[in-house]
Amino acid sequence: GEASKGDSPFRECFSKLGELRSIVKEGTPFLALTASADLRSRHRVTRILHMDKPVNITASPNKTNIRLGVCQVARNNMSCLDWIVEEVKDKGTSMQPILIYCPTMKTVGKVFGYLKAELQSQAWVDGDPEHKINNLLIGIFHSKTLPQNKDRVLSSLKGEDNCRVVVATTALGMGLNFPNVSHIVMFGAPGDLEAVVQQVGRAGRNGQQAHAIIYNTGHYFKVDKDLKELLSVFKKTCIRKFLYGHFETEPSHVEPGHQCCTFCHTVCSCSSGTCTEPTPNYEQITDQPVSVISRQVDEKNRSFIADLLNDYRSSLIKSSTHLYTSHAACTGFSTELVDSVLANCEHIFDLSYIMDNLPVFQLDHAKEILYIIADVFGDVDVDVQSDLDESFSDSDLYFSNYFDCDDFVDDAQRSHVSTSESDQ
Repeated sequence: GEASKGDSPFRECFSKLGELRSIVKEGTPFLALTASADLRSRHRVTRILHMDKPVNITASPNKTNIRLGVCQVARNNMSCLDWIVEEVKDKGTSMQPILIYCPTMKTVGKVFGYLKAELQSQAWVDGDPEHKINNLLIGIFHSKTLPQNKDRVLSSLKGEDNCRVVVATTALGMGLNFPNVSHIVMFGAPGDLEAVVQQVGRAGRNGQQAHAIIYNTGHYFKVDKDLKELLSVFKKTCIRKFLYGHFETEPSHVEPGHQCCTFCHTVCSCSSGTCTEPTPNYEQITDQPVSVISRQVDEKNRSFIADLLNDYRSSLIKSSTHLYTSHAACTGFSTELVDSVLANCEHIFDLSYIMDNLPVFQLDHAKEILYIIADVFGDVDVDVQSDLDESFSDSDLYFSNYFDCDDFVDDAQRSHVSTSESDQ
């Protein structure tokens, strides 16, 4: 209910529920329920609701039938997903569902496009030459997905349709139960440990052995410090104990170790002092450290950048009509963005870094930031107009190339246009 990490409150009214206790009869029972909350969040809830010594009833989120994994992969290198491609080719509709969670809709589109390109005709049941919609083995799900596409994904996860691999944002999962999901893949780190626990918990609900893997792509802009720590120590400590240690006081690991996590597999001695269990196929990749280019930045340079950024922001404010909205809402250039540029200016050499790591939502703003960096340091080879417009054109959130069926795409687009017009 309160704002955190600089964001607006998710449910602002929740933070005011404690006020109700002042107008109800003393001793009235008060119950707070949540699906997953770490120890700090629970403390905040009891404080906000003015609960004095409440009785806590908790169920451990530590599902011992799910093996946990972490791998570091290079940015934009999707070869770590090739095992999924092979799974689809080998098993088709007989495979158990796999959910691939991505932090942004843009990443959803990239991952879906990669899978479809690698599978080619095998993306459809029996290589369907007509490329019928209902025979597509892969799908997408996010807040902007067309309703008929969402319905196909949901029915497939219930065992009623053919989609076996779903690339999604966190829009998929809230209030839904999919019992047969065998693998959860997090391509890019979620925002925090609560998000990890929620996504992991969507696997193995039928009680069978399941797997969850985080592919750390090195994008840390909206990743909290606890998750960053997990991503840095996963080779040195039990992932399960570290993760669930934020949700319960005495988290337990799983025996044998190869069923617990990436680290415990390396120290497992289940067979006469050794472990003969092979590394899971989703971890059979070489760690791909993200190379980070950097420069030395002194306070004089940082101050100069701040002045240039604020001058640019002021010029946007003067030319906008803001009425009752904030300057950030009108211009898209927030003080948070200025602070982020200053905090990351050591590493800004191209638009890719700006678009992937900073809270910038307009290409023009990203270009201006790059121009400023180039002016201050003179070490950026920038040809913005020629090579950046093409690389960073606005994403097609509806993925009109989702299917190779022109008639369906036309109908879907007409349906979307009709819906949009009716909303206005």
